[in-house]
Amino acid sequence: MATVTRIQIEQMIQSKRSDLDLTRQDLQGLDLSALNLIMIRLGLADLDGANLSGANLSGADLSRANLSEAYLGAVDLKGADLRWANMTNANLTKANLEGADLDGASLSGANVDRANLSGVNLSGATLRGAALGRADMGGANLREADLREAKLHGTKLRGADLHRAILDGITQLDTEWQLVWSIIHEGGANLDLSEMDEIDLSSARLAGVDLRGADLSFAELENVDLSGATLSHCDLRGAFMELATLNNAHLDGANLDDANLSHAHLAGADLRQANLSNAQMDEADLHEADLCEANLFQAGLLWANLERASLCRANLRESLLRAHLVEADLHEADLRGADLEDAHLHGANLSMADLIGAKVTLEQLACAASLISATMPDGTKHE
Repeated sequence: MATVTRIQIEQMIQSKRSDLDLTRQDLQGLDLSALNLIMIRLGLADLDGANLSGANLSGADLSRANLSEAYLGAVDLKGADLRWANMTNANLTKANLEGADLDGASLSGANVDRANLSGVNLSGATLRGAALGRADMGGANLREADLREAKLHGTKLRGADLHRAILDGITQLDTEWQLVWSIIHEGGANLDLSEMDEIDLSSARLAGVDLRGADLSFAELENVDLSGATLSHCDLRGAFMELATLNNAHLDGANLDDANLSHAHLAGADLRQANLSNAQMDEADLHEADLCEANLFQAGLLWANLERASLCRANLRESLLRAHLVEADLHEADLRGADLEDAHLHGANLSMADLIGAKVTLEQLACAASLISATMPDGTKHE
C-alpha cells in the first residue's frame, strides 16, 4: 500500500516546494494523473500500477523506479532520467519522452504507440514485445537495444542508431529500416537490392559499413551518415546524396555519374578513379580528399572546398570549378574548358596541367605554387 497519498503530494505542490523528493517511496497504484511533478525525484520509487496519465514529469528523476503496469498515457517525460527503470507492460500511449535517458531500462511488453521518443537514449534497453507503432524515434540511440518481438510498423526512425540492436524473425520493422539493420549487421557487400522498387536510406546512420560493389543507383541518400564506409566500385549513378556525410569513406572506382552531392561532407574521402561526370557537388567539403584520376567531366563544383585535395591526372574538362583549391594537387589534370572564375588557386600545383580554353585569369594562375610545363589557356606552354 502507498505510504504517501495524492492529497499529501498536492499539498507539497501547492506549498511551491522546489525539492519534491519521493525517492524510494511506495506509491503503488496511486492516482497521480494530471499533476505538475516537474523535476520531482522518484528514483527507486515503487509506482507499480500507478496512474500518471497527463502528468508533467519533465526533467524528473525516475532512475531505477518501478513503473511496471503503470498508466502513463500522454505523460510529459521530456528530458527525464529513466535509466534502469522498470516499465514492463506500462502504457505510454502518446507519451512525450523527447530527449529522455532510458539507458538499460526495461519496456518489455509496453505500449508505446504514437509516443514521442525523438532523441531518447535507449542504449541497452529491453523493448522485447513492445508496441511502438507510429512512435517517433527519430535520432534515438538504440545501440544494443533488445527489439525482439517488438512491433515497429510505421515507426519513425530517421537518424536512429541501430548498431548492435537485437532483432529476431518476429520483430516487425518497415522495409527501409529492415534494410538499414541488415546493412549494419550483415554487411551490404553482397546485398541483393534488385527487387526493391526504390531505395531510401535518408538520414540512416551507416558509419563504417561495407557496401562495396552494391547497386545503389538512384537511391535516396539525403543526410545519410556513411563516414568511413566502404563504397568501392559501388553503383551510385543518379543517387541523391545532398548533405550526406562521407568523411574518410572509400569510394574508389565508384560510379557517381549524375549524382547529387551538394553540401555533402567528403573530407579525406578516397575517390580515386571514381566516375563523377555531371555530378553536382556545389559547396561540398572535399578538403584533403583523393580524386586522383577521377572523372569529373562537366561536374558542378561551385564553391566546393578542395583545399589540399589530390586531383592529379583528374578529368575536369568543362567542369564548373569556381572552388577553393588552395594547395590542391592538380598535377597533369585535364582542365580544358573548365570554368575557374574566382577560384582560389593559392599554392596549387598545376604542373603539366592542360588549361586550354579554361576560364581563368593570369592573376589567378600567378598564385599557383607551380605551373611547370602546364599548357596555358591560350595553348602556350609555361616554362
